[in-house]
Amino acid sequence: MQAARRRLGHAYGGDCSTFVRRSYAEAGLALPAVPARSASESLYRALHPVRRPRPGDLAFFHGSFDRNRDGRGRDRFTHVALVEEVDGAAVALIHRSSRGIERLSMNLARPHDPSENGFLRKRRSGDRPGLRYLSGELFAGYATASTPGAGAAASR
Repeated sequence: MQAARRRLGHAYGGDCSTFVRRSYAEAGLALPAVPARSASESLYRALHPVRRPRPGDLAFFHGSFDRNRDGRGRDRFTHVALVEEVDGAAVALIHRSSRGIERLSMNLARPHDPSENGFLRKRRSGDRPGLRYLSGELFAGYATASTPGAGAAASR
């Protein structure tokens, strides 16, 4: 988390998965990769899913942008962020956005509430009705780089 926090408020030339990989690398941890449709999906499939995240785990999102440009907003594993803090269903994330590295709030108990969930997708003229924009609405799952069976990670 220290490497990610040092970049808060700064521009970042790589994408979200590059930011996550670099933050882990600076902590001396190389994240695995597997073949997938996107770098974010590769991370998700290479790591261990968890229901309850801890700081340093990853949060994944679907539909944060229209990767295939079909206008439906149903693209899978389009974004990844680092979990910074967890307070029940409320999670603080650090991620790479179009504005650089910043914090993002998410509350899965109230996924449609813009006061508790940051905008992960930009609103654009011509967006179809019902398109989702908030972190809680676009959330896909958590994963950890800890190995299963290593302490509490297996039960999370």
